[in-house]
Amino acid sequence: MDKRYSKIYIPIFGIAFLIGLLFNVQGNLLEKGNEDLLNRQYQQLLLDNQELSNQIDFYMSKLEELQKSDEESDKTISSIEYYKFVSGFTDVQGQGIVIQLSLPDMEQPLNIVDFHRNLLFLINELNAAGAEAIAIKDERIISTSEISVAGNNIVVNGQKLSPPFMIRAIGNSDTLDAALNLRLGYVERLRNNGYFIEIKKSEDVEIPKYPIMPKLNYAEPLGEN
Repeated sequence: MDKRYSKIYIPIFGIAFLIGLLFNVQGNLLEKGNEDLLNRQYQQLLLDNQELSNQIDFYMSKLEELQKSDEESDKTISSIEYYKFVSGFTDVQGQGIVIQLSLPDMEQPLNIVDFHRNLLFLINELNAAGAEAIAIKDERIISTSEISVAGNNIVVNGQKLSPPFMIRAIGNSDTLDAALNLRLGYVERLRNNGYFIEIKKSEDVEIPKYPIMPKLNYAEPLGEN
């Protein structure tokens, strides 16, 4: 039992016991004779009984407050976990697609620039098709992710990545696959331009979380009016 609850229940049980004891004493006194004395004692018992009842009401109200506090705390924890989930700060799994993407001679400056441009376009296509989580290799893509070029490397989240590239996306696998494989669409154009691209649907795509919380230097929560 929660220690906070035990602190409430113990006085409640004790008070209830005392109420029973007082009524028992009251019954014994009424049998004894002295009417005035018994009447005064009886009135005092009524007052004591009322006081004990008030104390029970007090502790019961405290118990209800604790229970409501626990419920609100559970809701808060649930909300925090949900926002971490949708923001990319938890590991996730689910159905989706796995894409293998590569381009020959990526050490050539023009090729690496073209690959970078098409990689950005691919991520945008996945987002537009309803992807709920995306990773390039093991780098989770979130709202603050950067995808750039550094020499002969693609840099994602500050990490230099080299080909071949595997992109994983979680969402409706049929919808994601269809969005990329439209006739005369994106995938067909890539293949016509010398890219190797392979798309596989999967019922168990795993995507790691973004490793650290981004630091915000200027933005702050807007206070409620």
